[in-house]
Amino acid sequence: MRKKRRKSDAGFRGGAEVESREIDAGRYIFREKEIGDMAFIVEYGTVDIFITVDGEDVHLSTAKEGQMFGEMALIDDGPRMASAKARTQVGVMAISKKVFERKLETMDPFTRNLVKVLTEYIRSTADAFAEFSRKNETDS
Repeated sequence: MRKKRRKSDAGFRGGAEVESREIDAGRYIFREKEIGDMAFIVEYGTVDIFITVDGEDVHLSTAKEGQMFGEMALIDDGPRMASAKARTQVGVMAISKKVFERKLETMDPFTRNLVKVLTEYIRSTADAFAEFSRKNETDS
């Protein structure tokens, strides 16, 4: 993985510092259950998002140019809910939790709390889905 620090205004007014990374096809960007502190925006290439159930990968989604993944790491301190792996050569913009928290501080209290409530809902739904998938695999 190659890293480059740069100033960017891609949705981060004030030129917040972000890091560009290039990831070779087949390499993990992060793994399920790791603790994360960055989200990623795909600049080019394709990233597969999946969970592992009984040793088998269950594909959840594909992130392509302009799409964000790993965003839950910015919002809560829970472990990664899925793995992300480069399907092709990928360029991503890495957004740190610190940058996100600076942006969150500028939001009004209602919006900030709404983001937190929605995050809790998403995490509990994702956890229930993963548990259901694992249970279904063992019952089969």
